[in-house]
Amino acid sequence: MKIYLNDLNYKYEIFELIRTLIGQGNFEFVDDVNYLDNILIIIINGDLEIKYYLNNEIEYNKKIKNIKQTTDEYFKEKMLIKGEMLRFFEEKLNISSDWGVLTGIRPVKVARSLINKYGREYSEKILKDKMLLKENKIDLITSISTIQETYISRLKKNSYSLYINIPFCPTRCDYCSFSTLKIEKHKDLVPRYLKTIVDEMNSLKKYLRDFNLSTIYIGGGTPTTLNEDNLKYLLSYINENFKNPIEFTVEAGREDTLSSEKLKLLKEENTTRISLNPQTFKSDTLKLIGRKQNNNELIKRYYEARELNFDSINMDLIIGLPRENLTDFKNTLEIIKDLSPENLTIHTLAVKKGSKISEKSLNLEDEKNNVLNMMNMAVDFANKNDFIPYYLYRQKQILGNMENIGFSKKGKECIYNITMMEEVENIIGIGMGASSKIIKENNMILNHRNYMNMRDYLENIDKLILKKIELIGEAYD
Repeated sequence: MKIYLNDLNYKYEIFELIRTLIGQGNFEFVDDVNYLDNILIIIINGDLEIKYYLNNEIEYNKKIKNIKQTTDEYFKEKMLIKGEMLRFFEEKLNISSDWGVLTGIRPVKVARSLINKYGREYSEKILKDKMLLKENKIDLITSISTIQETYISRLKKNSYSLYINIPFCPTRCDYCSFSTLKIEKHKDLVPRYLKTIVDEMNSLKKYLRDFNLSTIYIGGGTPTTLNEDNLKYLLSYINENFKNPIEFTVEAGREDTLSSEKLKLLKEENTTRISLNPQTFKSDTLKLIGRKQNNNELIKRYYEARELNFDSINMDLIIGLPRENLTDFKNTLEIIKDLSPENLTIHTLAVKKGSKISEKSLNLEDEKNNVLNMMNMAVDFANKNDFIPYYLYRQKQILGNMENIGFSKKGKECIYNITMMEEVENIIGIGMGASSKIIKENNMILNHRNYMNMRDYLENIDKLILKKIELIGEAYD
């Protein structure tokens, strides 16, 4: 399909919507209209006109006058245009989206904003009639918003969470697009990197004295790739300088980075929540995605962590992995049922630029067709095993235009996941590639990201620190 658009100010939003509906390789934007065959013409000039031609015959023609008159602070022009585009695809091509016009990563944030202004009942009507969401997604995001409000309402004024990135891994899994470094190749960098992130925290902490620490989250990479001495150095520093968080998470995602001693160290250093991530328990899939994992060893480490009485253990799974079917996923869920972690996060595979899966150009049509049934299976599993959905986000290039859902046993929701994803408190990001978000009193968000490259991060740390200090000052002076 060819797309002609006269006003390129709307190109990004229209591109994102059409990409989710028919796939990025199945359409292109053109600069003029030479042939009236399989071309969608969108004219925006105060009015909105949408025409579709096939074999020189007009197949669809709709015009809306003065589109500004039908918009408001929540339902903006771009949403209206996307809505009319979606109506075209549904009416003419029988292609729909359960998510309606919402193509961004934070649909729950949209629902929460509406509910805070209009209440739940009228917000659901807006989501259905204007934003064109299907009932299942409306129920999902409004229910999640209600659960999240319990935690958001308790946040202290000027609260912040501290995120620390440890970008080292034993190996790189094929689905991963993060900036990570293989520990064996780069282990000589570890001491300098740890010193640099400690310097970064030291320089910022005095500017955070009037802020209220909420949670700490050490992610990566795989933080437990660090040896015991380095891990203790980092955790001891954090405990001495950032006291009494209400939640302290360390990603311990790979069993090949864990030992009994490391788990005990995490517990001794006040870690309350760990993430131990199988992704799948199917051995053939693990080999196919380049993930070195001994399932028996992972289960052993899980039970060791259980004996240490961490407040919460999370386990990540990915649906849509190459060559996995519904039976494979069901078998993985059966193991999860026996383990019974407090948190279960279901990610839908996203084929991102920079990942090995993207470079391999695998045919994932079967997997794309399976992910909806897999997610439905996960939701059914959650309902039967006392899990509730508590946070949700979406990604570009996600299979089947789906979502990622975090499930939790009641009262065990991860506070960091909620506040970070819903952008309701400050996030101070430490380390290579770490993002910071500073929220001004008018709710405007100031963003900053550290360099994604290790050399650039290490060599420019003073500049990065000054920039963050400036943002804090701009927001709160």
